[in-house]
Amino acid sequence: MDIPRRAVGYRLETVEVEDETVVTGAILQSGSSDVSWKAPSGGFISSIENMAQFCNGVLNHPSVTDDMRGVLWEPQPLLDGTMSDGYGLGFSLRIHNGRNLMWHNGAQQKTETNMNIYPDDDMCFVVMTNSEWASSGALVEALEDAYRSTLP
Repeated sequence: MDIPRRAVGYRLETVEVEDETVVTGAILQSGSSDVSWKAPSGGFISSIENMAQFCNGVLNHPSVTDDMRGVLWEPQPLLDGTMSDGYGLGFSLRIHNGRNLMWHNGAQQKTETNMNIYPDDDMCFVVMTNSEWASSGALVEALEDAYRSTLP
């Protein structure tokens, strides 16, 4: 399928040496794969513009009520009756630099992505990479720190 402005994905080459997987360091173009089979867990092809719209929708769309956000962003009960430690409905939950952070990350062939949502600040930061090994969590936090350093 031809998608305009679609990024090419990359992976690190690995080889098997004596029953052990070794990374050679060579960077190879990733092949294509239909990821739609895992759509419920994120098998989507997206753009940064789409992710910005998603973040804005989660934070501000009138069909997503404050009560709904509360359910998304609170720890959920586990099967044994205890509460999860830092996981809501599809979002990991934590305090980052004194702020409530709701985040989600994922990786699949060609990409690794991280999305940080700060509901109290009405802000969202997203990093999408076209590599399968990038540290998108560290990148999104660096992006956030750089942006916040420009604020009064």
